[in-house]
Amino acid sequence: MKYIVDQNSLRVAKDLKRSGYECVTATDLAHGHEDSRFRASDFKIMTFLKEHRADHVLLTADAGLAKDCEEEGLPCVRLPDPLPPSAEILRLLEVRQPKI
Repeated sequence: MKYIVDQNSLRVAKDLKRSGYECVTATDLAHGHEDSRFRASDFKIMTFLKEHRADHVLLTADAGLAKDCEEEGLPCVRLPDPLPPSAEILRLLEVRQPKI
């Protein structure tokens, strides 16, 4: 499983990559770079998820975006806000989708 991290959860992307997960930021998907000054719209994120729902999951602390994804049946994990330490997020993902 590959993970997409939105602007509200950017710190998570680096920690996931260090732990062996495939993870990309929504900014990189939308704009081809990691400069977080350029926002990826919720619309772009959801459009990408609709096309790649079989192999991508969104990680977000944005309650509105998580609700929209749930209503559309898109793969999304709502993270607590404020974000907990990375170790807690990694445990959450291990429970949901163990690494192979």
